[in-house]
Amino acid sequence: MKDNALEKTKALLERYARGKKIAVAVSGGKDSVCLLDLVLADPNIRKEDVVVVNVDHGIRGETSARDSLFVAEYCKNRGVECLCHKTSVPRLCRMTGRGEEEEAREYRRKVFAEVCERRGVELVLTAHHKSDNAETVFLNIMRGSGASGIGGMALFSDTAFSAGKLFRPMLNNTRDEIDAYARANALPFVEDESNDDTKYSRNFVRKEVLPLLNRRFNAENALDTLSKRAREDDEFINKFVDETEIERTVGGYKVKTSVFFREPPIASRYALAMLRKLTNDYTHNSVQSVMDCARLESGGKREISSKITAVNEYGYVALYENIPAHNCDFDFGIGDFDFGCFTARVESAEISASDVLDASRGDRAELSRTLFADADKVPATARIRNRFDGDTFRPFGGGEKKLKHFLVNTKIPQRLRGFLPLLCDGKNTLAVFGAEISPQLAVDENTKRILKLTLVKGGFLWKE
Repeated sequence: MKDNALEKTKALLERYARGKKIAVAVSGGKDSVCLLDLVLADPNIRKEDVVVVNVDHGIRGETSARDSLFVAEYCKNRGVECLCHKTSVPRLCRMTGRGEEEEAREYRRKVFAEVCERRGVELVLTAHHKSDNAETVFLNIMRGSGASGIGGMALFSDTAFSAGKLFRPMLNNTRDEIDAYARANALPFVEDESNDDTKYSRNFVRKEVLPLLNRRFNAENALDTLSKRAREDDEFINKFVDETEIERTVGGYKVKTSVFFREPPIASRYALAMLRKLTNDYTHNSVQSVMDCARLESGGKREISSKITAVNEYGYVALYENIPAHNCDFDFGIGDFDFGCFTARVESAEISASDVLDASRGDRAELSRTLFADADKVPATARIRNRFDGDTFRPFGGGEKKLKHFLVNTKIPQRLRGFLPLLCDGKNTLAVFGAEISPQLAVDENTKRILKLTLVKGGFLWKE
């Protein structure tokens, strides 16, 4: 007969997991094995709706592989599908500069997101419990976090994946209750020896800090209560964040600088919302850096991480991914030309010259303007490429100038200039896609053939 120690978890599984496609994250340790046992013991959760996900982080060598083999065999014996993933977190750390704990967490999130997307999984169950939450809250306090971090772990989290949610059904159970369940049901599990290594911050808090605090206080309950109150406050303040003010921009998101001159608790939530759209890797300093950009001169930047930058640009703070511009150089012709986060499109236009001459100038703000060119005026040597040093441009109503000066005067953000497709003949710029065309290609009353030049935003940089 099953032990009643984890009745809280059973009730949550009954309420939220039944009838859904679920994945259970199982490391082979006691906590995750208990969670999987509870899932498989529920008569109303079909095994064919369950998949186990195991990750070998490659940190502990042979013992990591041993644990994954244990999980695979355990799942086979219980008649449930198991997906094992293997990586080398130390190698990833050398590439990203992140610590092992952080890198391992990010890799697991990627694996879970992939399982949700490919297998139609609605919930990813993890074995985080009350003690884990207390450790997280304490660590976030030490990192200088605000209410969002002190709120600790929530029962559900939908910020991690584009599909599916993270579900922590054991969050209201203590470590002692989990131990009691494992003993009562004689559950097999493996021990991760790295859990005793206090070089890792979480282990240090678990092994040394909280036991010391518990000698005088009930630290775990106090931190759990604090997290619930902080989460309630955070949820209330977040009601003052208008998501429609966070606009998509190439490679990321932007908001007006005025947003960050509101009351600090509200302004910081806008910074948090922007960060969460691009990454799970941020700190209190990241939030502050985004907010600080509002007080910089236009063009001023703050490096959030090796992958993300915040910049003040023309009345907005933009947060975007650091992706280098492609080096592109194409023969001119009809078709689509890939420049990374933009595509230059050239096509024959079914429009009369008189209609082109009457057309409005359009809006340059997001580089979506359509240009029309006289096809017979395009030189045979013209090319479609990125900008080069020394490029010049003669816009309508002005003399020839350096292309750089035109881009600055047109208020095209500096981060986008290297991506912009140009129609050029040597150093002479004939068209800046999305912005302006030179009088040299202008449509007039004698134009016979018209080309439409369009700047299409690329899809791969967009994050929901």
